[in-house]
Order: sequence, then structure tokens, then C-alpha cells
Amino acid sequence: MIKKIKWLIIGSAAIVFLFPVSSKAIPLTSALEIKSPILHEYLYGLDHTPFIETLFSFPSAIGDVTANLQFVPDYGDNASDFVGFTPGNIALIERGVTFFSTKVLNAEVAGAVGAIIYDNIFQPVISGTLVDITTVPSVFATRDFGMELLGYLQSGSVIVHLAVSPVPEPTSLFLLGSALIVLAGLWRKFKKK
Repeated sequence: MIKKIKWLIIGSAAIVFLFPVSSKAIPLTSALEIKSPILHEYLYGLDHTPFIETLFSFPSAIGDVTANLQFVPDYGDNASDFVGFTPGNIALIERGVTFFSTKVLNAEVAGAVGAIIYDNIFQPVISGTLVDITTVPSVFATRDFGMELLGYLQSGSVIVHLAVSPVPEPTSLFLLGSALIVLAGLWRKFKKK
């Protein structure tokens, strides 16, 4: 009986103390593809990336949307940049002038269901940060990507699928695996008796 209690305590401790994630940041991934006028999927980490969480910033909101893309002129730093914006669209905004989160928040107020901010210089994709909490999925993309989307928009409407989702980090998977091994050992031990 004492051995059973000992194993229950060890198993419970493994789950309660080992399972919490080692940091508060939740790793995110993003998916971005054109649905119309052509089908084209862009590469996470090469063409786009979600905004990351740091000690003093917030991550992209988690979400999955498919909608018409609409370009926002003048960097999207003021509410006036969104005059004429159609609610329910995904905003395409150029980097510059203000914080990324200001652009995304302005897009939210205008009724956007998502936001793509593309770089104002030609360089590999970088990890941007948001200084405010936002509620629509948003990503940062390369200038090449943004210019390609603008080219499609000049020819007509563009339908885009944008998704930001959490991914399990290796540490969490390891700790979860360890807890499951302890539970399997407990199960085996109690099953024998």
C-alpha cells in the first residue's frame, strides 16, 4: 500500500511540476496563400512570419481567415488611411512611420479580419513585435512578397488565406512525454497487482 501511495505522489508531481511550459511565450507559425486569381502558397520563415512575443511585446493573434485583400495607402498609421476600407477584408500595409501594432489596431477598427504588413526595404523576413494586444491574425512579410501581392491587386481582386496558430515547442513535448512515461509506468505497476 505504501508503494502505491509513493508512486501516485511521484506520478502526480511529474505531471504538476514538470508539465508547465518553461516560458510564457507561445511559439507560433503562420500560413499564407493566395486562393484567387491564382493558387500560390508562401513559405513560413522565408516569405512571412507571425509577430513574436517577448518580455515587452505581444504575439500575433491566433486565427484563420480567408477574405479579399485590400491595400491600405500611407502606411496605415492613421485612421484616415482606412477611409474606404471594406470591413471583412484582409489589410495589406507597408512597413514604416509607426509601430506594427498601431497598423494592426487601425486595421481592426476599420473592420479588417486580418493584416499583412510587408517590409519597406528588400531584406530577408524578420521577426517583428507588437507593443499592444491585437485581436486579428497578422503577419510580417518581405518586400518581395508585398510587391507581388500589389501586382495581383492591380489586375483585380485577390483572395488570401491567412492563418496564425500555436505550435508545440520541443520543451513542452519533452515534458509531456516524460509525464506520459511516468503514467504508463504507474499503470503497468498497478495493473500487475
